Amino acid sequence: GSDAGPDAAAEVMIDSVFNVPGTGRVVAGTVMGAPIRVGDTMMLGPDGTGAFQPVIVRSIHVHYTATDTAWPGRSAAFAVRLKGRAASKGAKGKHGDFARKGMWMVSPKAHPRSYFDLSCDVVILHHQTTLKRGYAPTLHIGVVHQVAKVVDMTRADGSPLETLRTGDRAVLKLRFQYRPEFVKPGSLMLLRDGRAKGVGRVRTVGPE
Repeated sequence: GSDAGPDAAAEVMIDSVFNVPGTGRVVAGTVMGAPIRVGDTMMLGPDGTGAFQPVIVRSIHVHYTATDTAWPGRSAAFAVRLKGRAASKGAKGKHGDFARKGMWMVSPKAHPRSYFDLSCDVVILHHQTTLKRGYAPTLHIGVVHQVAKVVDMTRADGSPLETLRTGDRAVLKLRFQYRPEFVKPGSLMLLRDGRAKGVGRVRTVGPE
């Protein structure tokens, strides 16, 4: 499969979340990196504060069939519950709402962290006017969809850019506006609003 060796960390990009009567919270997505087994402790997040909460995988379903292992490359549904202190602290809030679409479930050994800041290599495919610092499009990166403000713009060689037009390439420094996100360098990204569209890749995450 797509297992990247013995040190690979298991990851699931959560693309759907639902409640199952008698089972509780279920999160679903495609497994990457390494297998996930029933009984594993995983880190689920980021929540609104950017934190990841420990959860226990109570059951796994692949194609509506119960299984004890979800292998990389397979889409799977995981019944999870908050573990230990996180559960007693009431991190789940109302309706057991500790999981949402756009989160990740990641092996603890990956030490997942979330950030407000990221930089991206971007090509502007279409824009009706010019783009400047302070412009705030929506970024789409995997399951992450959030408004981010353009903090700085440079050319690939690092020289400053004042404006961006259709066809321009640039390195954008961006800051998520509502909450920190878990985004991986190298991820494909789409930048869009009503008037503009750009594509690119995430370069770096976290403050410079």
